[in-house]
Amino acid sequence: MQAGGDEPDRQEQHHEQHHDNVPLHYKKPFGAGLKRTRVEFVRATELQDSAATSTFSSQTEQEKGRLVAEIYASIVLRDGTNSRETEEQSRRDKCLDEQDKASEWTCAVCSASVSASTSQRDHESSLAHQVSLAHSHPPSALDRSRMGLRTLQAQGWDPDARQGLGQHGQGLRFPVRATAKQDGLGVGAAAALAEAAQRRERKSANRIKRGDKSTEATGPNMTAKQRRAEAERQRRKAERLGAEIFGSIDVERYLMGDGSDNRL
Repeated sequence: MQAGGDEPDRQEQHHEQHHDNVPLHYKKPFGAGLKRTRVEFVRATELQDSAATSTFSSQTEQEKGRLVAEIYASIVLRDGTNSRETEEQSRRDKCLDEQDKASEWTCAVCSASVSASTSQRDHESSLAHQVSLAHSHPPSALDRSRMGLRTLQAQGWDPDARQGLGQHGQGLRFPVRATAKQDGLGVGAAAALAEAAQRRERKSANRIKRGDKSTEATGPNMTAKQRRAEAERQRRKAERLGAEIFGSIDVERYLMGDGSDNRL
């Protein structure tokens, strides 16, 4: 039984080995031998129901014929029934137009004619009516509980009238914005300080123009370079004073020379 069962396996292995040894250009394409059902394609212009096609074409031809007949009758029979029907239709249309015009009403705001079928609410929400309306300003944002505002209202000023203070509304329309006072100076002290600063600036400018040396920095505000220059100036000043007080003219002439020997 085993020998009989192993025989098909050996044949299958032999077939696979033989199939692997076949050159590529001799092998059958993939899917060869499979059964496929033929697909029948139908043209898009063809209708499945021929009866429906014939009915549709006959109706179209009848409509075309009726239309041609009406056009021909309107051309030939101008003074006939067709013309009378046309006149009656025009009279009816004219009467309807006159009735519509009689039922129209004119808006007093935008001066537009509005039909009776249009409601007043719809007309007021239209663009033509909204454009013709006067611009409405929002009420003033001033606090109505303030004592100053209540005093002005008692005197006849209306904050929502968009007019300034004064008899003719020529004043300010908005109150002056208050600013926090961060210093301890009294009223008018800032102006006095500004005037004092301006006077100091004018004095310093005048000193610079005159060339006054008192404008030089002195005391703790001096830099290191200015301190060295000041020390050198004081030393030379002391030497000059000592030479003038304790010096001798003959000794200086001997030491410095009189310039006859061209020495310094």
